[in-house]
Amino acid sequence: MVLLEIENTGEFMNSLFLKEWMDEMEVMEGEIATFFHVKIDGRKRREWYAQEETQERQGELMTWGEYKQYAYQMIKGKKVPLLFRFVFRLPRKRMEGMLGSLRELQPEDVQGLYLNVKYEKKQLTVVTGISLRKFSLDKSLEMLWDEEVREGFKKRGIVAK
Repeated sequence: MVLLEIENTGEFMNSLFLKEWMDEMEVMEGEIATFFHVKIDGRKRREWYAQEETQERQGELMTWGEYKQYAYQMIKGKKVPLLFRFVFRLPRKRMEGMLGSLRELQPEDVQGLYLNVKYEKKQLTVVTGISLRKFSLDKSLEMLWDEEVREGFKKRGIVAK
């Protein structure tokens, strides 16, 4: 787990809300506070969709690509939000691909790889995290995930320390 302070907030926000790099991430939960406060539960409500839409919409959680336009509508404008916070999870297939180089853990041992993004009081932070279904002293997956996130930010010109 690593705490990253984002120095170029505008670039991060532009990338998060207007580009596709995070679109496949699953949204576990979130909240947005402007002149009102919204809490977000990322679980899809299957009963809301028509039957043919349900087959198209795979997965238990909505993806950032499915949700970001709604979040963007709530925060855009002349004033910055008081707060926004999202907990993202890496999709299972991508997580399983990362495990290929590790011997200690199997896909069924890992609950998820997470990014916690929080903007409050004009400060933007990202905290990485993993959740395992079994106890392990091996920190190689955690270090791999932390490095993957840092490299992804660097590739997109996001400065984090």
